[in-house]
Order: sequence, then C-alpha cells, then structure tokens
Amino acid sequence: MVDVDAVLRGNIELRAMIASLSGVIEQLTAQCTSVNEEFTQQIAKLNERVAEPLAAAQRRQRRP
Repeated sequence: MVDVDAVLRGNIELRAMIASLSGVIEQLTAQCTSVNEEFTQQIAKLNERVAEPLAAAQRRQRRP
C-alpha cells in the first residue's frame, strides 16, 4: 500500500524545493539582465568609437 502521509510529505518537500529554485532563477535572471544591459552599453560605445575611423578609412579607399 502507498503511505499517503509519506506522499504528502514528499509533495510538501518538492514544493519547497520548487519555491527555492524559483527564487534562485529570479536572481539569476536579474543578474543576466543586468550584465546584458552593461554589455549592450559597452558595445554601443565601441561602435561609436569605431564608426568615425571606419568612415574615414572607407572615404580614403573611394578616392580615385
């Protein structure tokens, strides 16, 4: 026979684990979002720094 109380206790434990993991997932998601925003800003700055020299080099190559 199945011990109903044991199954219910297991269910409670699993629900607690899920709740704990959900909190960890939320924290990791927030950290990843923050890092992604920082990387996006850094890439935008680097693109700005490269755009002008690249345009100048392209103009020099077009000259006959």
